[in-house]
Amino acid sequence: VENTGEQPVTLQPWGFIARHGRPDVPGYWILHEGVVRMADGILDLISYGKLPDTGTLATDGSRTNDETVVENGWTGFTDKYWMATLVPTPGEGFRSSVRVLPDQGIFQTFAWMPDVQIAAGGETEFETGLFAGAKDWELMRHYQNDEGVQGFVNAIDWGWFSFLTKPIFWLLHHLH
Repeated sequence: VENTGEQPVTLQPWGFIARHGRPDVPGYWILHEGVVRMADGILDLISYGKLPDTGTLATDGSRTNDETVVENGWTGFTDKYWMATLVPTPGEGFRSSVRVLPDQGIFQTFAWMPDVQIAAGGETEFETGLFAGAKDWELMRHYQNDEGVQGFVNAIDWGWFSFLTKPIFWLLHHLH
């Protein structure tokens, strides 16, 4: 962004992912589908069914659920095999916000970054990541271990016995 004006300006970078309608798949009580977000090492999962009752009610009938991320996190939606998440630069804080318009069947997740001041005649650049694709263990592990995206492999639903399923999966993966 370049400020060609004569006064400094303040901008707030942000990104959002919108989901129109719930996925047309049978609900499994052992599989999480809905919001998935990491906030400073704490994984937050909110299912599509619970979203209309979560957060603060606004005058337009929408509900908003906010979480402040101090240092590392990401936010988005996950389904059985797929995920779409916003991944702000690791080490930088942001506000994760989930908004639901239940009457319209619209689900949104936002990443609101801190304000950026641009001096008159100055310019700045801002980047954030977007992961949209299959929850491939090797790729997600790469982002977690090599790119600093904290807890990214935890977006995969390992089930109630994750203390067993994760090591078994790792072993089978390496034996293959």
